[in-house]
Amino acid sequence: MNCFYISGYGRSGSTVLDTLLTNFDGLEGIGEASNLFDCIHNNEYCSCGEPILECEYWKPFFKEYNGKINKLAIETRKYEGIRGLFKKSNNSIYDQFWTNYFKSNSNVDIVDSSKISRKTFMRPIMFKRLGVNVTIVHLYKNSDLLLQSLLKGSNKDLNKGVKVAGIPHIFLLRSFVGAFFANLFTCLIGRFFSNDYKFIEYEEIVVDCDTFLVNHFGLNSSLVDLENLNCGHGVSGNRVRKKSKSISLRKSNGNISLTLPIFYKYLFRVLVIFKPSKPIIE
Repeated sequence: MNCFYISGYGRSGSTVLDTLLTNFDGLEGIGEASNLFDCIHNNEYCSCGEPILECEYWKPFFKEYNGKINKLAIETRKYEGIRGLFKKSNNSIYDQFWTNYFKSNSNVDIVDSSKISRKTFMRPIMFKRLGVNVTIVHLYKNSDLLLQSLLKGSNKDLNKGVKVAGIPHIFLLRSFVGAFFANLFTCLIGRFFSNDYKFIEYEEIVVDCDTFLVNHFGLNSSLVDLENLNCGHGVSGNRVRKKSKSISLRKSNGNISLTLPIFYKYLFRVLVIFKPSKPIIE
């Protein structure tokens, strides 16, 4: 049982990477699956376009847990959050569900883009305890590109179509703290608690996807249509994947066209300390 766990901070391109990988044979992207049971409770949509309770991919896994979804949601928060440091599952319903899921998908490698946060801190460690070979994929986005994305506002507001008026100072400061600790804990978990650790820059994907796929996953980009990527059966994820059943990988030259606030520009550049062999001052 193998899992590529996409980690790091949100807004770093995890949905793009998850969607890209799920288009290759032998890889199954399941999105931000830490939200699976909450999505079921709210009957949200799978990225295939169907309500998750009617999705042919997910439906078989729910049958024996009919009436237990709320308990699974509670167990998920109990074991995957920071509180999970002090708790060890012992044949819990959480263990049962995910063990059955991975065994049912033993012919493919699972791509989970739940990332690392206070709610998912223990998720990759819990998977390893269940006997899953976990590879941490540390996704890092250039600080200026990350800030450019954050200046648009929170995902919650963007999903509602709310436009930000002015600079969202509180949100940006909170995001910096979140990004710092998400990257820090990803480094620690990736290096000490996973089977393998990959550090990937988002710019590698959008500037030269062909080379990126070969170098990190041994995959040939000619096997998929980068202009029409199937979104698969991902859970949650950002608004890009929710708009349609497919997305296009937009190539970029990595240039920043937006004038960024000078204070935040240099604040977010502190995150370069998490980039291997990259000094803060060049």
